[in-house]
Amino acid sequence: MRINEIKNKKKRFNINCISQLKYLIKGDFMGFEHTNKKGVKYWLHAKGRLMFFSKDPKDSIDLPSNMTIVENERTGLPMVKKKVA
Repeated sequence: MRINEIKNKKKRFNINCISQLKYLIKGDFMGFEHTNKKGVKYWLHAKGRLMFFSKDPKDSIDLPSNMTIVENERTGLPMVKKKVA
């Protein structure tokens, strides 16, 4: 998506509705972003079937519809798990 499309979406929707999708200033799509309970931002990445979170937004991916996010209670690290059907 480009900047003009993003601006149009922000006008039509409440910013909270699209808060989990972030975009680079250049207009390129940035993948799924999660802010943990400590306030640290993580972006979702994948290598093959392995999905993981990183603090680096470069080359991040969108969250698949069959997955959900859970946090480790002690450390606050996010993890990707399959949704229970």
